[in-house]
Amino acid sequence: MMTGLLREHMGVMHDAKGKIVGNIVIRSKGYEIDCSRMGSGAYAIPPNPDRLEILRVNAEYVLVVEKDAIFERLNEEEYWRKENCILITGKGQPDRSTRRMVRRLWEEYDLPVYILTDADSIPPWELIIARDSRTGEVKMGTIGELLRPYIDPSREKELIYVPWEVPSMSESGKVKWSKVEYAYRHRIKGKLLKIYTRDRGIIEVTPSHSLFAFKEGGIKAVKASELRIGDHLIICSKLPMWRGAGTYDTKRLTNGALLGERLAWLLGLWCIRGEIGIDELIFKLPREKGYLIDEVRDALLTELGLKDVTLNCSEGGDIVLKIRGHTLARIFTRLINPEGGILPPLLNSPKEVIRSFVKGVIDGGKLITDSEVKFKIRKRALAKQLALLFLSLGPKVNVKEVEGGSVIKVKFNSLVNDGGREPYTSLTIGRFTNEGSIALTEVERIEEYEYEGDVYDLAVPNTNSFVGGYGVVYHNSYGFYIYSVYKSGSIALSYESERLATPGARFIGLTVSDIDEYKIPKNYIIKATEMDLKRAKELMRYPWFKSKAWQRELKLFLDKGEKVEIEALSGHGFKFLSHNYLPEKIKKGLWIE
Repeated sequence: MMTGLLREHMGVMHDAKGKIVGNIVIRSKGYEIDCSRMGSGAYAIPPNPDRLEILRVNAEYVLVVEKDAIFERLNEEEYWRKENCILITGKGQPDRSTRRMVRRLWEEYDLPVYILTDADSIPPWELIIARDSRTGEVKMGTIGELLRPYIDPSREKELIYVPWEVPSMSESGKVKWSKVEYAYRHRIKGKLLKIYTRDRGIIEVTPSHSLFAFKEGGIKAVKASELRIGDHLIICSKLPMWRGAGTYDTKRLTNGALLGERLAWLLGLWCIRGEIGIDELIFKLPREKGYLIDEVRDALLTELGLKDVTLNCSEGGDIVLKIRGHTLARIFTRLINPEGGILPPLLNSPKEVIRSFVKGVIDGGKLITDSEVKFKIRKRALAKQLALLFLSLGPKVNVKEVEGGSVIKVKFNSLVNDGGREPYTSLTIGRFTNEGSIALTEVERIEEYEYEGDVYDLAVPNTNSFVGGYGVVYHNSYGFYIYSVYKSGSIALSYESERLATPGARFIGLTVSDIDEYKIPKNYIIKATEMDLKRAKELMRYPWFKSKAWQRELKLFLDKGEKVEIEALSGHGFKFLSHNYLPEKIKKGLWIE
């Protein structure tokens, strides 16, 4: 800031990810590069675009596309040639070099700049972890389940503002809690990809949704359809731990028993070795874990006030503990849902209680080595939750999805031996060798299948990422924020905005007035929620939304209570975006500044 130089001018570089194609010729290190002769590809914008010498530009405007998938589609159709423009993408949240290149074309060649945003999605059964930003309450569940209270089922698409924070990856590889701006839901009839990884289970996404991969020496957002066997995806090696929100009366939930460490340990053991019978709660322990019988019996008698525990032996040699009564089964299923997994009362307990629960899970597993335990979980949702719990406490996690469930292997930093019994983890959080919170997992197989139903995405400003089941890091979309970054710059780097931002950028995404203008089909129109209306009022106060056009659109939104997304244009055909909407918006000056 004191020198007036950009950090790139001082040799401090970043991972560049932008691409450019069109009627522009540049010189780099003495080589001339014609960006209109890139075949089906595009030129990768280098970390310091100020070192590029722009020799010739023959274009009427610059079109900046948020998502790489839309960029590739427009490039494949040679939209830039037909409309005589320069096409650029920053692949989501734009990096510094992309923003600087856009600024140079706007400033040095007086080219109009238009910003087009878009979004892609994950299926409803993919698991996420979310924390209520108002209360601190943490929930783990499928994205469809957690968003169900906010959804209007009569709508095919909707933008939903939720008071959530999610674990999210920063540029430095740190995983921290970040605010969710909105969730997006829409219905599709098309393909889903099932991506098998070496040690983090299966990931399912739409083909155009992006995941983070390690390519060319850096972390890049890569469209799922572009992934290949042998590619390496970014996963979490560590998650931030949360504090118990303390919003539940656990004595009421447990019929007067306190949800302390011993009861939590029982719940963890039951996750692996238990089931619900007819009017009874059952623990099945293999004979080699016979040393746990007295501990289980004692915890049941003292923590829950039971008078008797029946001991049986099954034909297979397992030691079976049966506890009769509806009440006990209700207590356990209020905290652990056999179908849905770990419920909020347990998740929001003090850290010591959560650690005891995880210890119970470990004690129910099979010891492989002195420092590694494995166990099989029949329900994948529960397996994903347990993996996230382990990652928040420190152990290294390996997951393999197999027929009938998921096999989780957990390797600990340290183990203790308790009086000659089988060793188990102390669950103390040790120091990690890497400075960040991420690791890599290899893509082993990719399958494609037909799907019809809802898909979802989360918009997380700044980091543009969120953590899903098994600790996989997903890329996301954030349309309005991305537009404001191009136009006004990053708030965190406001002193550099004069060099990186493009004040003349114009927004050409769908607006409320477009609903009537382009005769958007009714099934694509989204009903605004109370949170949507509240957010619109906030936007009206932001400096970059003060123009008459923005104020008019926001007021119209408040009056009508309706909205649409770019995908709505598909109701008029696959090529309507490139053949009709974009050319008309630009030629008639129907943008917003």
